[in-house]
Amino acid sequence: MDLTRALQRMVRRFPGGTNALAAMLDMSPTTLLHKASPTDARQWFSPEECLSVTEATDDNDFLNALCTARGGMFMPVTADLQGLVDGDLVNVMREASQFIGKLADARSKSSPGGEDITANELAAIEAEGADAIAAIQEAIRRARAEHDSSKPRHLRAA
Repeated sequence: MDLTRALQRMVRRFPGGTNALAAMLDMSPTTLLHKASPTDARQWFSPEECLSVTEATDDNDFLNALCTARGGMFMPVTADLQGLVDGDLVNVMREASQFIGKLADARSKSSPGGEDITANELAAIEAEGADAIAAIQEAIRRARAEHDSSKPRHLRAA
């Protein structure tokens, strides 16, 4: 997936229009359109501007394209994940491990000969996997925050 095309889509889809987005990004509408054009080799977005466009538009298309280009996936982590409480890191990790085991087991039973995964199977795998990854990331974030808060103030991370 082309990263510049993802940025171009984000600019075009912005509900307030190009002029409003350009004003939010502190650049002229013409400059914004040139930077978002995959055919203009004279201007492009800096990494910081890519982040600014993503934040201003609240659109993750660029991040999805970037992660896809590197063989991954972008997944926002919510501040408050359902069912996750402080000190529950071990249970979250256990559940994630069980999910991976069940997934492998179900996959091997459904297609022992290595048949292709259907679109519906893939969607279910991606959704379940994203939930598991988000829960693990949140648990680790909370564990880090708890660890940091237990240190003397001068040793805490900035």
